[in-house]
Amino acid sequence: MPTRSSRPLLALGLGALAALGCRQNPSPATVELPLEYVETYRDTTVVDDYFGELVRDPYRWLEDDRSAQTAEWVAAQNRLTGAYLEAIPFRGAIHARLESLYDYERYGVPTPVGDTLYYTRNDGLQPQPLLLRQSVGGGEPEVVLDPNQFSPDATAALSQYAFSENGRYLAYQVSDAGSDWRRVRVRDLQTLTDSDEELAWVKFSGLAWAGPGFFYSRYPEPELSDEAGASELSQSNAGHQLYYHRLGTPQSADRLIREFPEEPQRNLSAAVSDDGRWLVVSSTRGTSGNDVAYARLDYDGLGNLLVPTEADLRTVVKTFADDYSFLGAREGSLYFWTNEEAPRGQVVAYDAGGDKPRRRKMMSPPD
Repeated sequence: MPTRSSRPLLALGLGALAALGCRQNPSPATVELPLEYVETYRDTTVVDDYFGELVRDPYRWLEDDRSAQTAEWVAAQNRLTGAYLEAIPFRGAIHARLESLYDYERYGVPTPVGDTLYYTRNDGLQPQPLLLRQSVGGGEPEVVLDPNQFSPDATAALSQYAFSENGRYLAYQVSDAGSDWRRVRVRDLQTLTDSDEELAWVKFSGLAWAGPGFFYSRYPEPELSDEAGASELSQSNAGHQLYYHRLGTPQSADRLIREFPEEPQRNLSAAVSDDGRWLVVSSTRGTSGNDVAYARLDYDGLGNLLVPTEADLRTVVKTFADDYSFLGAREGSLYFWTNEEAPRGQVVAYDAGGDKPRRRKMMSPPD
């Protein structure tokens, strides 16, 4: 059964409230509320043997986030926390003050697409900012996407997005309730309607358009059994893959570009040069350092991409000792920012057109 105890809720000085601009003082300044803590079941039968050392794990049952027992435990914790917070007498005053401070119009940096500017705007208290567009010459803004309509509670957010080369389509990622997992949708910017296609199992991914489609990164769909003891979203992330998706086709038809099955913890990312002629692929093994490979992108007479394969990629940076960021391409040269042999960074170029890519130093900080 839950145990009963009394603890001080909060002793908040009037000076701290004054700093928040609260006119309503708490009364009393220190409030004591009884807490009925949730009793957590201890499973004494779970014991691991590590080289003869017995280690008990009585709370392992909580790792099964699909079980009814775990769901009830979480619900009980939420009820306890909610009741505690609701009883704070000056909570409303703090909420009102913070809301007033946050109630101001906010704009994102605009992205030019042809003669149109796309930008985000929050009128002050919207849960999610809107994606708007407006002619460069002026005129009334138009709503392109309203992420507040993504979910009933407005907790689904617009994440990364990218425009097709001809400005006709928008590929965008949706994050549900703050998750790192993304769903990718495609919107026709002429009709402002979404296609039926939706890409799943996307995580740690950009969107790089080339022809009638885009490159993106994802994980394989998890294979779960009834005894797995965890949901799809709580599985470990392994086997990041780079794919190309063509508009109007199912995700099952996407072309695999690169993966590292022998190193399942690598993360992959892709970029396409502004002229649409070069694909740059990098992978990481941790939080710093990456390798770099590239491939020339070719198209058929109808503008369809001849999707490159793993064999088409040429590696120019093989070690993971330094950071490389792709800046762009011009006249057959690929430009990168790097901190290799340059603690303050430098710009280098690789001549990608020849049989053997040649590196040139372009610019480094002055001494």
